[in-house]
Amino acid sequence: MDLLKKEMERKKKVLESAKAKSGRFIRVKDLRKEEEETQGTKRPAEPNNTETSKRSKTDDVAHNELPTQSQPPIPKQQSTRHGVTDDMSSIDVTTELRSYGLPIRLFGESDIERRERLQEARKAQKETLATLSEKEEFRLGKGHSIRNPFLEKNNNEDAIAAPAKPPEENKWTIDDETDPPKKIYRYLKGLLREWEDDLMQRPEEVKRSVAGRNETKTLKQCKDYIRPLFKLCKNRTLAEDMMGHILKIVEYCQQGEFVKANDTYIDVAIGRAAWPIGVTMVGIHERTGRSKINSQNVAHVMNSELQRKYLTSVKRLITFAQRKRPDVDPSKKVIN
Repeated sequence: MDLLKKEMERKKKVLESAKAKSGRFIRVKDLRKEEEETQGTKRPAEPNNTETSKRSKTDDVAHNELPTQSQPPIPKQQSTRHGVTDDMSSIDVTTELRSYGLPIRLFGESDIERRERLQEARKAQKETLATLSEKEEFRLGKGHSIRNPFLEKNNNEDAIAAPAKPPEENKWTIDDETDPPKKIYRYLKGLLREWEDDLMQRPEEVKRSVAGRNETKTLKQCKDYIRPLFKLCKNRTLAEDMMGHILKIVEYCQQGEFVKANDTYIDVAIGRAAWPIGVTMVGIHERTGRSKINSQNVAHVMNSELQRKYLTSVKRLITFAQRKRPDVDPSKKVIN
């Protein structure tokens, strides 16, 4: 309290002296000057402290300079950011930047900055593979989400190192090849595994390219879309007319008749029924011509979104099976 009272009295004296000098108004500059003068009279000069502070500063500078001279020089590879080293040649950096669709060199950019920009592009690619955008989902097929990257380096190593699991179709009787649901399941499942093995055996630069990433996404989407068909085959609840068409597709693919398999796919997806009288006419009443449509010629792809998805996957597997059969005559293949 005594210190506070003394400080208040000092402030009052400063204000009174400033008022007496300048009259009615007080400038902040004059007020600060008065405070400095009063503080200067109370605090005597201390030359010894300044000299000791200067000596301590010089000692600190000398102490800091000594270890820097004894330390070895930092190599260039450790001085760069983000773990980018100088081992990569400029040609490799240029080709990889082009594969990402980036400019090979910006204005006034050094080689180290190019490598750092390449490292940032790699990180951005990993983030985009982890969570795909809605635009990519729409381009590959609207209505089904794709969330996780299918083929990554760690997943590939785990899949190669892991022992082969017994196939799920072994739960059924293996010798009964005349069973249509089992035959459909086995053949389409085998095509999916062959496709997956082909993608896993690609080199790393092909996987990172735009075409390689699109093919990986297509396989992931195909596996997701065809899963309901496999479930129907396991539960033996697939419709008879649909099962008949898909069984024909499987048999034609096994025989190498890919043109006939494609025609069967068109039959089940689009249909061959002609428009009867009254169907195309505008009206709110039911027409008698609608009853003439044969149920076998109805386009099943329009019945539900689920059927449209797994029929699209069947068509992709037909294309892959055709690509994996170089022994088949070209006249029996469909040119895509």
